[in-house]
Amino acid sequence: MTSSRADAAVADDFLLLVDVLPEGLREGVRALAVSGVLEVVLDLGRAPEARLVDRVVRLREALVGPEDLQQVLERVGAPGEDNRAGIERTLHRVSAIRNRRGRVVGLTLRVGRAVYGTIDMLKDLIGSGRNLLLLGRPGVGKTTKLREVARVLADDLGKRVMVVDTSNEIGGDGDVPHPGIGGARRMQVSRPDRQHDVMIEAVENHMPEAIIVDEIGTSAEASAARTIAERGVQLVATAHGNTLENLVLNPTLSDLVGGVHTVTLSDDEARRRRTQKTVSERKAPPTFDIVVEMVSRDEVRVHADTADAVDRLLAGKDVGGERRRQDAVTGRVEVEPAKALPPVALGRGPMVRRPVGTGSGVERSAARAVPMGVTRPAGEGGALRESSARQPSETGVSQTVGTEESSHADDTRRSERLVGEDDEASLDDEEVTAAHAETEQSAAPPTLLTEADAERHTRAGISTLGIGLPESRAATGAAMLPASRPTRFAPRRADDSPDAWPAEEPKGLTRLYPHGVNRDLLLRVLRELPVEVRLVSRLESADLVVTLRSRANDPRMRRVVAKTGARVEAVKRASSTELRRALKGFFNVLEGVDEEEVRDAIAEAEHAVKRALGEGISVALSPRQSRVRKLQHRLVSRYPLEAVSHGSEPSRHLVIYPLGAEVEAALAKEDHEGSP
Repeated sequence: MTSSRADAAVADDFLLLVDVLPEGLREGVRALAVSGVLEVVLDLGRAPEARLVDRVVRLREALVGPEDLQQVLERVGAPGEDNRAGIERTLHRVSAIRNRRGRVVGLTLRVGRAVYGTIDMLKDLIGSGRNLLLLGRPGVGKTTKLREVARVLADDLGKRVMVVDTSNEIGGDGDVPHPGIGGARRMQVSRPDRQHDVMIEAVENHMPEAIIVDEIGTSAEASAARTIAERGVQLVATAHGNTLENLVLNPTLSDLVGGVHTVTLSDDEARRRRTQKTVSERKAPPTFDIVVEMVSRDEVRVHADTADAVDRLLAGKDVGGERRRQDAVTGRVEVEPAKALPPVALGRGPMVRRPVGTGSGVERSAARAVPMGVTRPAGEGGALRESSARQPSETGVSQTVGTEESSHADDTRRSERLVGEDDEASLDDEEVTAAHAETEQSAAPPTLLTEADAERHTRAGISTLGIGLPESRAATGAAMLPASRPTRFAPRRADDSPDAWPAEEPKGLTRLYPHGVNRDLLLRVLRELPVEVRLVSRLESADLVVTLRSRANDPRMRRVVAKTGARVEAVKRASSTELRRALKGFFNVLEGVDEEEVRDAIAEAEHAVKRALGEGISVALSPRQSRVRKLQHRLVSRYPLEAVSHGSEPSRHLVIYPLGAEVEAALAKEDHEGSP
């Protein structure tokens, strides 16, 4: 049909609607532009109005009387149970408003048009054979597009199409359907509450390849739509709702997109997902594979994967969507592709910040990247660090405790669930190594060591960016030093000044796993401390494990931490006081002491530990106040070294010895004093 013929047909149909109006209103409506009229409203006791696309026009000053309404009803017939009537072989709709006694007190005469070419921007979706749902507010053009879909499927694609027309709005009033639906067949519905029965009847009796349904609005109709979809018939339908979110929140219609139900998770699963124990999830596969949100008559947003969009919505993520616009003049379609969104990731935990250099650096060592064939140093999590380049990809869904809260989804479930929950108790060395290697590979390119560096660091127990030995190997740490190297005392050298110490390496987040400790209580304590920590839901991912003394010897936990090198901090009971004390000690938090002094003391102690382990010498530290010395002593105690305080205040300081060096020094002193 050419454009001129289509315009002529629309004008003729419009005049049929004008003819049913009262005599005094016809001339006023004929004077209006045919393309701009949406509906004519007649309300008892009010002035009649014509509603256009951009304005409302009053047709006369005289008020509408009962005789005006009666004239219209005599020409169109009495409205049915759905309070709708029509004009035969047209798409116009006359809807009635009744009072409490059932008498008509208002009429809405809506102009119906068969507009060709309105679905050009959806033609690829219609031809795909997938089920399609159109969403949009009333008046945005859903039924007009649905009518054109029926024509395209029947005439252009040659499919057997059946239209379930409840109010004769798609195919028009009368027994002969309007040409706007092309070669599609139509089944009328006797009563609105029987629409779901007619939908099933259409499938069972008439063998269609596609079914068109307008305004699915009840749970029975939603169930019938699912039945049709399961039988392999393409289903194209409309529903009221501006967006996909409106549909998901509608308990009656949510089944069209899979439905929503509440799930109670186990404690382990809730910790893994970093959610509450009660969450909302999609109940089943969606009935409609594609959801199209009609923003306006010429713009739509397409969700090509309904299941993924609903999952994102329930997880609080951006659902995205592809925007399509059609130029009203040229008909050209513009497509704005959907933004690439990361998969829905569960299991990322809150994050709390720590000032750089105020902790002992419980991060995984970059020595994990030693090439094949080179021994990797066995380091304790307490002093091993990783490059800060890993932090962005490790952040996940983060929460800055005490300062700011934010949410990001930039990681996948693959990197979080390295090993299944059921397989944790049977991990062997190769599995743990492979799991950590996968985590490192997905985080950032590691810094490789040369074989000479790796060998030297292995002998000394020093990593590329830090130092340390696991507690399980502390007893054998001394054997790692060359046996022939003499032990000697070395006072502080001139180049041991703070300016000469190595620059503090960037420290990453400490990954903390609460083992038998309430996560919420631990999180409240962490909010009060100036530390940078992220709670994780996998024991294998942790640098630090906080547990109760009664559970400190748990075989599975000990087996995992022995392989990963994570530190274990045990508290007597899970109270805020005990947790605060343990975390302050671990992260070297000293209240009332200048932060810069604490940072210098830690850097000095770490540098001295490197020298003592690498060179087999005793190293004297600078004089410090007692609380700072205690902190240094606690740091040194993590390694196969000894620390003794010498001197008196204010010059009292710490001296770090290799194991047994203090005894040898005392014996040498006695021999020297006893000699003539």
